[in-house]
Amino acid sequence: MAMATVGAFARVEMESAEEVEKRLDAIPGVETFSLEERGKVGLIIEADDLDAAHALLTGPVRHAEGVMGVWPSYVYVDDEDSPVDDDGTPVEDVIVTEQGA
Repeated sequence: MAMATVGAFARVEMESAEEVEKRLDAIPGVETFSLEERGKVGLIIEADDLDAAHALLTGPVRHAEGVMGVWPSYVYVDDEDSPVDDDGTPVEDVIVTEQGA
């Protein structure tokens, strides 16, 4: 099973930024943090896979009252099914090329 983590920021209405941040923080799978720039809220979205993270970002996060826009800035997918060495290091994909065509 894969686990997706997306870092993003939301542009929010300045006059209700604190309330919007609380609304966003109440969405399961979404954690907020403050940013220095007024009118922006940092987001960390954790979901079972990238599609679920995208659905959170473009659904309840984007359409929360007071959110004017959302932009992902970081994506990490931890796929437990990917092959790893004995020490847990991911095995690089092997590219096979045709010789002597």
